[in-house]
Amino acid sequence: MRSRFVVLTLALALPFTASGQANRPPRDVERFEVAGLPKAPASELEKEIFLLLRVHKKGDYTDASRIHLKLAQYYKDHGEELLEDLCNQKAMEAWAAASGERPASAGSPGSPPFEPQHAFARRFRYTDDVKIEHTWEFFVDGTYSHTLATADRPDGIGPRERGWYTLSGDQMRLWQFKPRAERTVRFELLGDSGKDGAFLDGARMAVVP
Repeated sequence: MRSRFVVLTLALALPFTASGQANRPPRDVERFEVAGLPKAPASELEKEIFLLLRVHKKGDYTDASRIHLKLAQYYKDHGEELLEDLCNQKAMEAWAAASGERPASAGSPGSPPFEPQHAFARRFRYTDDVKIEHTWEFFVDGTYSHTLATADRPDGIGPRERGWYTLSGDQMRLWQFKPRAERTVRFELLGDSGKDGAFLDGARMAVVP
């Protein structure tokens, strides 16, 4: 998983003008996870992060990617694995907003006990009976990401799972490495590759552009 972000770091080091800036970015792409930082910087990395945060200009998604990556590095050094993973994911989303390109993978860790079949690329969203918003994103490499937006975290930075999927008929098998979990759900794509939405375990999901 980590090697993918090394490539991303190298890409961010190259100057470019992204026509994709006009695309609507994820709503939390410039929300930085700073709760784990000290009140005042001490180490060189902390000083660099504080400086980047201070000079960041809203709408500069390439710079936002750099900041998320630096935060991921900081949390990795401090053993904050969940925050490290979240910052890496947000770095990828910010890079996608800057470049206008959709990420090619959720970066799910582990190797599933199956070969992914009938993979597709699409993002869906629905709200359940208790008003929790679910966003499911599927990638052509067989990985998926599932995030929740709760009442206390309306920005969408709620619980998140990343794993692998395989589709056979109306059955989707979902597997994730950490925490270890596996389940099979009923799944139906509506329209070509889900362009009209999908049903997941009876829930109608709308396409997210």
